Amino acid sequence: MAYHITTIINQSDRSVALTNPAPQTSAGWVDSRLVPANKSYSPERAILVNKTEGVYNAVVSTALNIYTKLGNWCFWDNSSDEVHAVKEGDATEVVWLHTTAGDLTLTIDASGTPGITKNS
Repeated sequence: MAYHITTIINQSDRSVALTNPAPQTSAGWVDSRLVPANKSYSPERAILVNKTEGVYNAVVSTALNIYTKLGNWCFWDNSSDEVHAVKEGDATEVVWLHTTAGDLTLTIDASGTPGITKNS
């Protein structure tokens, strides 16, 4: 099973950009999106959180990225029921979510900090 982002909620006063370096298709970079300030976005096709194993340097070329007014976060499915993230400029890998795979909401709070929750 996999994690899929079904909704992006941007509560900040600046646009955020989601980029996915992995799934280039004939339609282009279908998972890369710009979400305007104080808006929500629900993609027609849920965005796969790319599954990869290893440390940041090993996953950076396939992990999702979310750019906010506070910087860039790289995040991925670690294949062990967790979504891991690293903030650019900070080598500390954090666990954003620890639960079985399923549909997720990516929320950027008013300060520009992203986080993920599992949909109920």
